[in-house]
Amino acid sequence: MESKNKNQRDEAKYGKDYPIKTKQENLQEYNEDFDNRRQTEKKRIIALDKVPRKLLNQKYHRPTIQIRSAKFYKRATKTIRILQKCFSWIILATFLITVGIIIIHHQQTQPYRQALKTQIAQLQSNHKIKPQVLQQNSYHQDRGYHSKAANYDVEIGDYGDIAVNHNNIYVSDNADIIPKSARKKIYDINQDLKQNANGAQLMVITLDSLSSDEKIDKFALKAFNTLGIGQRHLNNGVLYVIDVEDHQTRITVGTGLENILDNGTCQTIVDDKTVKKDYRGDDYSDGILRTVNMLTPLMHPSKTTLIHSDKKLLRHLWRFPIICFVVLIIVDLIIAFYINFELPYTKRYLDQMYAEMKQIVYNYPDNLLPYEVVLQIDLFMLTTSTFPWLLTSESLEQKINLRRFKFQFPDGKIKRKHFLYDDTLYDYDGAILTHHYSTSDYKNNSGGSFGGGSSSGGGATGSW
Repeated sequence: MESKNKNQRDEAKYGKDYPIKTKQENLQEYNEDFDNRRQTEKKRIIALDKVPRKLLNQKYHRPTIQIRSAKFYKRATKTIRILQKCFSWIILATFLITVGIIIIHHQQTQPYRQALKTQIAQLQSNHKIKPQVLQQNSYHQDRGYHSKAANYDVEIGDYGDIAVNHNNIYVSDNADIIPKSARKKIYDINQDLKQNANGAQLMVITLDSLSSDEKIDKFALKAFNTLGIGQRHLNNGVLYVIDVEDHQTRITVGTGLENILDNGTCQTIVDDKTVKKDYRGDDYSDGILRTVNMLTPLMHPSKTTLIHSDKKLLRHLWRFPIICFVVLIIVDLIIAFYINFELPYTKRYLDQMYAEMKQIVYNYPDNLLPYEVVLQIDLFMLTTSTFPWLLTSESLEQKINLRRFKFQFPDGKIKRKHFLYDDTLYDYDGAILTHHYSTSDYKNNSGGSFGGGSSSGGGATGSW
């Protein structure tokens, strides 16, 4: 149908006398054009005037050329069949792996999605939100307030231990700067958050000092995840860290509150001038309570804000399976194109070279082939190098031309897609790129590149 439409367009463009070609004739014309281009490139590359006289006088045994070429052809065609089978299995395997990942992701996020849906339904029905889970880690549960401390140590990775109070888990006063009255206020705030903010949690940690090579943001992130601040499936915790000697503070926010307590908001809070003035005057209690009072209202967002935030989180949960599915489609399409189009085309290319080799070898009257005849046998040129495992018509064509260069000029060097000989750099198709390689940009060109990085633990760092 496509060929018929093309012929109709040609007839309308050039008139009825325009010769209409069949699909086979178009294909034959394409193959002839391809052959002509290859022969043109081959003639350009075969520049015998510069070849050493010693090489031109060499003779090659016809059986050797035939056997080596035939072995390469058989190995290449066998490799193509193996690649087609292997990549077919890879398509099936990637599909099954992707489906498995999506199923596992669905199962792992089911409680979180259910909690968000329940919260949205409660908000839309104007009901009070009930906490879904009391604690992520049962060992760090709130056992009720008592003025007497019952501390236990928690190891925060390589940063050492911090003291956590069983009777008030929301305050870890390692620098001993928070009075009992302030600790009680922080505890009461958390009780209110438990009842009215879906069990959100706000913890305060004070430190004498971190070592010089340790950063407060990394410590805060490690402490946050070690203690499990906030609810398991809502990630609605906030950690406030004060490093007394280094004059640094840090707010680290759980992923469930990052839409409300974004980095800009957190930075505004840690940069509050009144709080900094309190810390400079060693009035840590007032500074900490001011910061806590700025954070707490934001952890009590309006019903509309909560609904919008929860719906956004629900949409984000579908990002991962959608990305997996899209990546699967792209990978499978690339592999399918390679095994259904590129590999068969490469096989036809090899068949053509094999037929050319037999025609040249069998038709030559002498058993010893001269150098200039051997130079024209593409399949034999491929046998002079290592076997190419990534078989494509383009890579084979480049390899043939480069090996032909090397066959003509043994002292030359192959540089990826180029060939260097006597300070002249050739492209793989025989075009001269420069006659002065040693002083050209092809040798002296240099540059840099950036790598990819990732970050987690949104929030802000301040100092006073």
